[in-house]
Amino acid sequence: FKVYGCSVITAVTSQNPDEVCRVDVLPVEAIRTQMESVLDLFPVRYAKTGMLAGREIIECVAELVQKYDLNLVVDPVMVSTSGTRLLEGSAISAMTEKLFPAAQWITPNIPEAELICNRKFQSPDDLADAAKEFYNQYGCNVILKSGHAISSDRVTDIVCYHGRIFA
Repeated sequence: FKVYGCSVITAVTSQNPDEVCRVDVLPVEAIRTQMESVLDLFPVRYAKTGMLAGREIIECVAELVQKYDLNLVVDPVMVSTSGTRLLEGSAISAMTEKLFPAAQWITPNIPEAELICNRKFQSPDDLADAAKEFYNQYGCNVILKSGHAISSDRVTDIVCYHGRIFA
């Protein structure tokens, strides 16, 4: 089918479900070179981000997304399952100002959405409100992943697609 899975490594984490032991972030120029080597050879139309770690990396990715006119899914990897911060605090604004508006979809989990919104969610309605808020503020569709669900009896992701909420 002439479909190729290509990746760009931005950081290597040493972790298990209980803890992040170490994070090694690659230099931004190494990341740029990886991206350009893939994007110059393959007709990439869609890309999904993962852990971007810092402001300079986010700005580099945003620049190349625009240059290569990519359809983008942003997974704002900010907090590990064990609760470790994986994104510099100063980089959150770069993500929300540069990547989210360039994305077709964003896919935060609950701790990431709480960090972006700067508030704790108390109910499933709070999740739906946050997904709608992201859609309105950033102009992209949202899958709010509820693997870190408020209620442990049921996991329901919240989708805001073209302004409509699906749960």
